[in-house]
Amino acid sequence: MNIQQRIWVGLTLFALITTSTGVNAKSKVRTCADLKTKTILKKARPFKATIEKYARKHKLNADFVLAIAAVETCFNSRAVSPVGAKGLMQLMPATAKRFGVRQRSNARQSVSGGTKYLKFLMKRYKYNMRLAAAAYNAGEGRVDRYKGIPPYRETRRYVKNVLRVYNKLRFHRKSLGNKAKARRTSGKISKKRTSIKRTYSHLKMYKNIKLKTSTSKLSEKQTFLLASRFLLQ
Repeated sequence: MNIQQRIWVGLTLFALITTSTGVNAKSKVRTCADLKTKTILKKARPFKATIEKYARKHKLNADFVLAIAAVETCFNSRAVSPVGAKGLMQLMPATAKRFGVRQRSNARQSVSGGTKYLKFLMKRYKYNMRLAAAAYNAGEGRVDRYKGIPPYRETRRYVKNVLRVYNKLRFHRKSLGNKAKARRTSGKISKKRTSIKRTYSHLKMYKNIKLKTSTSKLSEKQTFLLASRFLLQ
């Protein structure tokens, strides 16, 4: 084997190794649904208040809207899909026009249009999140045609990921609520104990005052008034 042949074989092997490494790297790329809850919330932070505002306005579950945005773009307001969807909530031109969105790249407008569309889908499918998510991805026409989630791998994966993120966020919100409830309960118990201690000390003070003044010629009423002054100080 001459030098040229050796160089050619070396370059071929290098190309094969590089290609296989690239494929393995791509296979290891994680979607937003695979991230930890804290990481998802960190990415959502710039848009969380806006999403919750429009979710309340359209009477939607905020965690469901957050899950849609997470799976659509992982909270990238500049995202553009190969088929022409644009913005945080990945609105197509026709959908944006349908729900009054002029600038799809504008995060506020994208959330406004996306939540309007989700409200429409939730009402259409009797508040079934699975069907609403499937229609958001594949269109309500295909969901109606198949009378359920269309048999597309992308749509089925999309619905699965939306529900995964939704359950993560719901569990996180529930755990925060339980912690807050525990703190409130602990505070009430602490206040109750303090109140009992104060009542006991007040009674003890009243008793001491009564004993000290018993040798004097103070009436019961005068003793009580004197004790009240001490308690109010």
